[in-house]
Amino acid sequence: MGIKICHLTTVHTRYDIRIFHKECKSLAKAGYDVNLIVADGKGEEQKDSIKISTMKKILTADDNSLLPVSYHYTLSTLLLDCHKQY
Repeated sequence: MGIKICHLTTVHTRYDIRIFHKECKSLAKAGYDVNLIVADGKGEEQKDSIKISTMKKILTADDNSLLPVSYHYTLSTLLLDCHKQY
């Protein structure tokens, strides 16, 4: 079994040029098992041998910025699920 990589971002889109296309695709092409976790709430998918997981986002009253819902719980759950897969 190869090395597993879990890449987490809360500010980039799932198909971000640097994160998805350059980093994750390069790692997958090199033989790593890559899971990208994004905070866009668009659901899970598999693309170009990369598993994409998601966290939901909400609009905050403070600064109108988007933040992950239940960030710590969701992050812990996703990382635990990622760990269990490997």
